[in-house]
Amino acid sequence: MHKYALTAAAILAAAPSTAFATQITGAGSLAGATPLVLPASNTIGAGPQVVAPGVTWTSTQSTSLFGWTGGYATSNAAILPGNPPIIGLNAAYDGAAGYASMWLTFATPTSGVLAELFWTDNEYTAANSASFYIFDSAMNQLEFTPLNHNGGADGVHSSGYYGFERATADITYVYFSNSHIGARNISYIAPGDPNGVPEPGTWAMMLLGFGGIGLAMRGRRPRQVAAIG
Repeated sequence: MHKYALTAAAILAAAPSTAFATQITGAGSLAGATPLVLPASNTIGAGPQVVAPGVTWTSTQSTSLFGWTGGYATSNAAILPGNPPIIGLNAAYDGAAGYASMWLTFATPTSGVLAELFWTDNEYTAANSASFYIFDSAMNQLEFTPLNHNGGADGVHSSGYYGFERATADITYVYFSNSHIGARNISYIAPGDPNGVPEPGTWAMMLLGFGGIGLAMRGRRPRQVAAIG
C-alpha cells in the first residue's frame, strides 16, 4: 500500500482522544451558528475548493461533488435537483487506502459545526462505514459519530442534522467518511477572524497528511459517478 494512503488511513482509524465535545442533533441545535453557504458550482473532482473565506473543501476521490444541485441519491435520502447545493463523497470507500473521505478545513478553528448528513446504509463494514469526525490543528481526533453500523458498532442509521460543539475553538478539520456520504445546510460558529491563516505547524500537518493523498490519487482512472440522481 502506498505510504501516503497509509497515512490517510491511520488518521481516520486513530482512537479518539479524551473528548469534551457535545454531540448535537436536529436543525438549529447549534446556537448562534453562521450558515456555510455552498456555491452552486456543480463541480466534480477532489478539490480543494473555497467554500467561504478561510474555509476550504477537499476530497480523496476524483469523482466527488462540490456545490452540486443535480440531485443525489443514497439509501436513506433522495436529494432532488435544485435543492440547496451539497458536497458528496460519491464513493463507497477507497479500496486502496481503506477509507474514502472529504473534509472541511477551517483556517481559524471553530467551536462548533452542524450539517444535514445522508449516506448509504447498506455498505457497512469495518473499512467503509459512514462516519463523521472532528480534528484539531494537530490532527488529534476530538470526536466522531458512526452513522451506520461501523463494522459492528451501532450507528444512528438515519439521515438528519448531526454536529459537535466544544467549549473552546479548536475544531480545524471536519471529516465525512465513506458510504457515499453527502452533506448540505452546513453551519458553524464563525471565528473572530474568518480570514485567519493556519499556524506553521498546521500547514506542515496539512502537507504531510493531505498533500500525499493527492499524490496517491494521481494516475488513478476516474471512477464512474455512481450516486448522481
